[in-house]
Amino acid sequence: MTVATSGKTRNNAGKERERRVAAWFRETWPDADRSVRTGYSVADRVSQDQGDLIGLPFLVQVKGHLRGSVQFTPGKELHDILVATLAQTRAARLPFGFVIEQRIGVADVGGWYAWMSVDQLLWLTRHQYSTDYDASHAGPLVRLSVNSIIGWLKARFDVEVGIPVAGPADLAQMTSG
Repeated sequence: MTVATSGKTRNNAGKERERRVAAWFRETWPDADRSVRTGYSVADRVSQDQGDLIGLPFLVQVKGHLRGSVQFTPGKELHDILVATLAQTRAARLPFGFVIEQRIGVADVGGWYAWMSVDQLLWLTRHQYSTDYDASHAGPLVRLSVNSIIGWLKARFDVEVGIPVAGPADLAQMTSG
């Protein structure tokens, strides 16, 4: 397998992971979908990546890693990925963001890992966290199953009341101009 083929295979696997996570969240947030936009730069401005999913009131980065590897992507440790996720959360003007790690051998997204800082967990569970955090420092990290945080996400983002979230048209409008 060539380097180009290997990268293309990883890219396709990442897209499939994102689709699976979007489908899982769609049970609660019907507009959840995989984002096809990525960060880019042009001569006069830079657009930051705003997460792997759209249609949610929070940001999600979906990651996997090679079997037996301690790194998610070559040269990136979990802490660095969470710091980047926090920066993306701010860029997307969302109050909360976290990383989902696909667990090897676990088909159900609910059984995958959700990674966040202790401060974020406190905000999610007890409303004692300010969104004015320093995106360059994630702090100590915690790992929970995605199933274990869905109730907190629903409560925090008041699913029953149906707080509107940004969909594809809203994102296009927010990023234009």
